[in-house]
Amino acid sequence: MSEFSDWMKDTDLDELFVKTDGCSIRLGAGNEPGAPVSVSDICPVLSPSVGIFYFSAKGQTSAVSVGMHVKLGDRLGLVKLCGDEKPVLAKTEGFLKNVLIQDGQPVEYGSPLFFIEPGTIQ
Repeated sequence: MSEFSDWMKDTDLDELFVKTDGCSIRLGAGNEPGAPVSVSDICPVLSPSVGIFYFSAKGQTSAVSVGMHVKLGDRLGLVKLCGDEKPVLAKTEGFLKNVLIQDGQPVEYGSPLFFIEPGTIQ
């Protein structure tokens, strides 16, 4: 990692973003020369289909909120189309960093709904 950090200091790049296997990494050299490189993995949770997004099924409550800890496979919501419901599941264990969707909002297949920063509770 230090080799990459040194390489970034020798370029005019302020930040590099790479996405693979549903997760991403953002490397930044900071605003000042010699500033430490910060690393952040953010995994998007994508819509499993076209439809209307709901945080919970009718008559149920949802406790999804930014900052909460989620486990792999936790249900974050559902997408409904013509009576068919597809669950929206956490793709990794971590902390919910962003909620990009509102209850009752139409979504397209593959559109990002949430971002999770991988991690565990200590």
